[in-house]
Amino acid sequence: MSGQGPTRGVVGCSRDRRADTARLLRRAVPSRTASLVTVQAGTGRCLVRTWEGDRASVLDRVVVDRGVTATLAAALERGTAARVRWTAVSRRTLAVPLRLREGRLDAWLLGRDEPDFGPDDVEHAALLAPGLLRRLAGDPPEPALVAVRPPEQALTRREGQVLGLVALGLTADAIGRRLGISGRTVHKHLEHAYGKLGCADRLSAVLRARELGLVAVDPPAGAVG
Repeated sequence: MSGQGPTRGVVGCSRDRRADTARLLRRAVPSRTASLVTVQAGTGRCLVRTWEGDRASVLDRVVVDRGVTATLAAALERGTAARVRWTAVSRRTLAVPLRLREGRLDAWLLGRDEPDFGPDDVEHAALLAPGLLRRLAGDPPEPALVAVRPPEQALTRREGQVLGLVALGLTADAIGRRLGISGRTVHKHLEHAYGKLGCADRLSAVLRARELGLVAVDPPAGAVG
């Protein structure tokens, strides 16, 4: 069942912002779909808005069993992501729970056919959660960051390279291998980029860098790997 009206409960940011976040998530944790989900913890009633490829989002209302809500709540408490059996779809699913408030649990749900999500996918998704929550909450823009940046705040070439590879979903170790540096050095470059962009996590930094034109919106063909 789909709908065209405004989404309630799960809407904390604009439609374009949610769609942009969905595209970035699908790239960061390779998946076919990304869904923004709100579950009523007591009843299992669930509101799901799903993005697949470049298609318009689809709104569904489904009911999930208590095992799903228990898994999401436990993952949220531990601060991690979790593989879940989402009976509404046949593909493999990975949930990134964001917050529990007023009996509602908000999460992003990623889906793909094969292969199943592994430990690296779970870890990577959990690292993105803080930025996802800020996007969901619709934090106001920071005027100082939208204005022209002073020269000393410009990213170095290496910092831009690292952020660009983060946007493709590569881990710190994979980025290090590609650039011929250690994973620890990759993290240092990320920390410096966070400070210059006024961000605290990968997702927010990549999105901010895109807004400023420092990172390409779409990677060149064959760039992932």
